[in-house]
Amino acid sequence: MPTTFQLRAWTRFKASPDEVWALKTNPEKLGEEFRPWLHFSADPEALSRALAGAVPAKFDGRLRFLGLPPGIAWPIEMREAERPRRYTDVSENALYGRFEHTHVIESTTDGARYLDHVIFEPVRFPKLVGILTERLFVHRHRVAARSLEADPQVTGVTVLRVLAEDEVAAPRLA
Repeated sequence: MPTTFQLRAWTRFKASPDEVWALKTNPEKLGEEFRPWLHFSADPEALSRALAGAVPAKFDGRLRFLGLPPGIAWPIEMREAERPRRYTDVSENALYGRFEHTHVIESTTDGARYLDHVIFEPVRFPKLVGILTERLFVHRHRVAARSLEADPQVTGVTVLRVLAEDEVAAPRLA
């Protein structure tokens, strides 16, 4: 049985949920979150259609190390999009046998909390890939916090854990 991880990463932005949604659904800004080591790209028109509610939707992405070809194919299936609250995308690729990513935006008294809730199963080297995935999400949150003001005490906070066998089928979002 593969090792299944649950990663939760969040940032409290001092911006409205609509501003956070605009940032976290902008293909150019999403691509910037991976740099300088990784370059991620997806068809911006397909992403925009899916985020507008045309789900389920399937389209292709690509992850490249240092921008070098050929990279890793990253097929994406957008399963839900509920503007400006949440969207969920899933993928199976050369790195992950399972990658389910729910993006959640919640109103707070002073702005919005953005949460990445990710369930993933590395194809190889689970401990290493788990740690690297967590580090990538911390980096992504710190980069996003350069675009919108965020609480520095609550930027890129993460919890990574291995799911127990009985949690794998239906992990809790909350």
